[in-house]
Amino acid sequence: MTITNTLETARRLETMGFAHEQAQGLADLFEDTARAAQPDLSQLATKADLLALESRLETKSNALESRLETKFEKALRQQMLWFFAMLVAVFGAAFTLARFISVP
Repeated sequence: MTITNTLETARRLETMGFAHEQAQGLADLFEDTARAAQPDLSQLATKADLLALESRLETKSNALESRLETKFEKALRQQMLWFFAMLVAVFGAAFTLARFISVP
């Protein structure tokens, strides 16, 4: 795919006094230079690539959220058991002290 109009460029160079071969060579050189200066767009992400990435990120996010909920529930369960054990210990100690204090 041509970027510049090489025929028009060669004609303009001929009107400026260049020989036909020189004008054609310069026009080809301009075309090669313009093509080389074009960025390589083949490495850019497409809409499909972005949608696939979004889907993968959503899947990983859901999995992470599920794992965090599981860990949170486990930690909460452990804290509740610890709290219950502490209540039992406190009430046991209070009951024992109350029995010692009330004994004549």
